[in-house]
Amino acid sequence: MHILHQPISPTLANALTFSRDIGMFSLSRPISSCTHKTPACARCHQSKLYDLCGHVMVPKDINNEAAWIENDVDNLVSALRRKKADTSRIRLMCRGEAFSTLEDVTRVERLVSALTVNSKRLVWVSTRAWRDKSILKELLRLRREYRGLRILASIDDYSLDSPNDLENLHVWLQAGGGTMYFGDDTRRSFVVAGREYRMFECPKTHKGIKGACMTCRLGCFARNRRGGVEGVHVHLKRH
Repeated sequence: MHILHQPISPTLANALTFSRDIGMFSLSRPISSCTHKTPACARCHQSKLYDLCGHVMVPKDINNEAAWIENDVDNLVSALRRKKADTSRIRLMCRGEAFSTLEDVTRVERLVSALTVNSKRLVWVSTRAWRDKSILKELLRLRREYRGLRILASIDDYSLDSPNDLENLHVWLQAGGGTMYFGDDTRRSFVVAGREYRMFECPKTHKGIKGACMTCRLGCFARNRRGGVEGVHVHLKRH
């Protein structure tokens, strides 16, 4: 007997996946959403996955993007309530860019507002959208207004050698924003506008601790003594 496979409805609830690698639930978008990429992104491990499993990933990408555009956050909140695994931290995006365009700011804000209201849940976003001045302004606003939002500026050696990027990065750093660096495994700090910023070694990538992102209180999830978000700079080891 042939079993008919029903098409999966493109909702955020259905797009939600659990990654044992980082120990948390996350959403994803196609890598075509990576509109702020740098030449360093050519080494992205996701590109290698598409070479190996593109026939599986592309259909999922289509549904994930449709769900993201639809942005049914109420359905997502309900789905998270039914999960047995810890949902106190959610990642945007495990693959792709959350802030691909200025229109995505509204989508992210709506999602963060729904997921963090009356809860201690944290939404974690690593983004290269800070390279766009118009989106950078919105990232600074979101960082101020939502205590449950953790935004890290994704950087690499190209970012640290580009005058335009350095100008934007300086604005982000001056506001207390944190970063996530990937590139040279031996690098331990970077300099912007004459100031040196030391980096914290990510336990998950440097020590190979699976699921460390869910419990880590340093790096991406550090807080200062006043309870605010600390501008910690995280160093990722190559996969």
